Amino acid sequence: MALTSGTKFGPYEIVSLLGAGGMGEVYRARDTKLGRDVALKFLPPLFSADADRVARFEREARLLASLNHPHIGAIYGFEDGGSVPALVLELVEGDTLHDRLRRGPLPLSEALAVAQQIAEALESAHERGIIHRDLKPSNIKITPDGVVKVLDFGLAKALAAEGSGQDLSKSPTLTADETIVGAILGTAAYMSPEQARGQLVDKRTDIWAFACVLFEMLTGSSAFARKTLTDTIAAVVGAEPGWKVLPAGTPGSIRRLLTRGLQKDARRRLRDIADARIELEDTMAAPAEPAPVPTPRRWSRLELSALSLGIATALVFLWAARDRFGKPVTAPTPPDTRVIRLTDLPGLEESPAISTDGRSVAFTADVGGKRQVFVQLTAGGAPLQVTRDTVDHECPRWSPDSSSLLYFSPAISGAVQGSIWEIPALGGVPRRVVNSVGCTDVNQRDGRLALFRLTKDGIQLVTTPTDNSRFDVLAQFAPATYYLYPRWSPDGRWIAFQRGDNIRFDIFVAPATGGEPHQLTHDNNMMSGFAWLPDSTGIVYSSSRGGTMPYLPTLSLWQVTLRDGRVRQVVSGETSYMTPDISKSGAILVSRMRLQTDIWKFPVDGPPAENVRRGVRVTRQTGQVLTPTASPDDKQIAFLSDSGGHANLWVVNTENGGLRQITYERDRNVAVGVPVWSPDGHTITFVSSRGNQGLTFGVWLVDSDGSNLRNVANPGLGPAWSPDGRWVYYSTWSGVAATDVVLKKVPVDGGSAVTVRTERLRNVI
Repeated sequence: MALTSGTKFGPYEIVSLLGAGGMGEVYRARDTKLGRDVALKFLPPLFSADADRVARFEREARLLASLNHPHIGAIYGFEDGGSVPALVLELVEGDTLHDRLRRGPLPLSEALAVAQQIAEALESAHERGIIHRDLKPSNIKITPDGVVKVLDFGLAKALAAEGSGQDLSKSPTLTADETIVGAILGTAAYMSPEQARGQLVDKRTDIWAFACVLFEMLTGSSAFARKTLTDTIAAVVGAEPGWKVLPAGTPGSIRRLLTRGLQKDARRRLRDIADARIELEDTMAAPAEPAPVPTPRRWSRLELSALSLGIATALVFLWAARDRFGKPVTAPTPPDTRVIRLTDLPGLEESPAISTDGRSVAFTADVGGKRQVFVQLTAGGAPLQVTRDTVDHECPRWSPDSSSLLYFSPAISGAVQGSIWEIPALGGVPRRVVNSVGCTDVNQRDGRLALFRLTKDGIQLVTTPTDNSRFDVLAQFAPATYYLYPRWSPDGRWIAFQRGDNIRFDIFVAPATGGEPHQLTHDNNMMSGFAWLPDSTGIVYSSSRGGTMPYLPTLSLWQVTLRDGRVRQVVSGETSYMTPDISKSGAILVSRMRLQTDIWKFPVDGPPAENVRRGVRVTRQTGQVLTPTASPDDKQIAFLSDSGGHANLWVVNTENGGLRQITYERDRNVAVGVPVWSPDGHTITFVSSRGNQGLTFGVWLVDSDGSNLRNVANPGLGPAWSPDGRWVYYSTWSGVAATDVVLKKVPVDGGSAVTVRTERLRNVI
């Protein structure tokens, strides 16, 4: 069939033809109901004429639509226009990997990054029991911002006839400019041997195709493609790839991964794509490079090290050489990276600090519900628990000679301030040093402490020796906001700290001799610690900058120069990097954690254990889903999800599992969150930072079908509905202090906001 621009198909209006082939035609179309562009894939006449096959296809499509992952092209729905059924797909802009490979092989770093994202997509699908069966460069898209999307998951199986052995991953899948024979070769070249023989396949057939794609990205040529279909299938079944065409700099780990992925015998092939993903991550963290000839240290490069922690709570040194931020580099240098696994303790491991001599790492870990300080040699061995008293211990810092540790214990019941304590590095009796409202830092030149303390006049930033013989007040602040994590610059000239409202922070710097602090960053985002570069020219810090989830966001590492406040990203991804510390040698330690969340539904009418046993999992996410809100009839749940690489609102049907997206925010500087369903079920209120800086939010409304998006208050937080659904209540900032928050309400149908209460309220998102 051929559809022209402007043709109507249900709520969709055809815009243009994107491609055509054995699996049907694909059109760009406009969803006139939701105001978005989609891709419509019309099934070929061979299938659409068979009612049983169409019905089976629709069942398969529903399963495929349950895939919810940022690297998988989404299936929005199934539209039956009478005799012509079609899939409604996410429209992914950008080139296919096939288009990219026409320009030649990818650089190693780019190829590994693309492969990692493909592996994550396959891993998510395989966990749901879904096999792609037709993975190849033309089914992989790379968006303009570098995000990889795997398309057409499982469609080959979905299009196969019921009970037949036919697998349409061996059928033509034409694009607009290919011939039939070219299309067959384009698929056959990525078939596994068992697939080419017509045998039953499992997830290992995807692993074979993945290895074929990786090989082609590195070499620019297909591993098995030949001039004819017969020769291509013969090569798949019996020939070896041209291993010698791999670039000379291909790491040994990647060569081994390709060898295991391209085993003809499926029983000897890599069994799980997650193993490939882990191998890629480790290789990107530590590519196999020849050992450099030792040279005198020059600060033209910054060595990075990461102390990793997560649900598995492993501590890892990740050493990676990078250009120093602040001075020009005369010539590019290859990365010099190493990964060293340190510990594997249960629970969370936080606040790493490396000793002055670089031989030991201090950190906190949970023991009996309290954070205790541990010390671990960087050379290996078991960690030593240093503190044992039943209070929390935070932010360990080394003395200049590495003989002792200083740490903060929060205020006990009835006290206004906590205390800084000192303990021998190998354990002993702790000594209380000074009262403080938070963590301290130690000047590695003279041992003086920098800390914040509370006085009758407000909050003071002070320095003092550990004997408290003298306090130098550097700055004084009204207790209207939070001041955290003072850090000395290595040259002793500056003290930096975090300042914010306990949710959103920025970094300020004060002269160590006293004077007005100046603001260094302008993120207005969540932060989790920072550390100075060894030459005091800038700071590495942990921030949700660039993230779009307002709760439990991914925290990346960023660098900012002291001279001009220029910022660049150091480390990114789906993993959070927090509380960095930097040694004199340039090793950066950082706690690393990756979160995965899902929504569950639990009854409340039985005993707690029984209620938990009867819980039902509502979503199956490889990333994060948060803040669920149920519709009044309890048949739908709206929630926040980072599927697709950006926080947006989604709705899931609790009866049939149907999933739909209702907001379509793509701006990386905008965060979205907190859906709340209206009493009548027609509208959802939420917060968005659109039009604001950082995590400053406004209150928005959207109809439950995704239409009629509008902003009703700005700024505003914590929206809640009136019982009659006519008003939305929210809190908004009204003064100088973080606690200067008032309660207002705004009519849903339009009009000015009305102040409800003016006493101070808690500021929440």
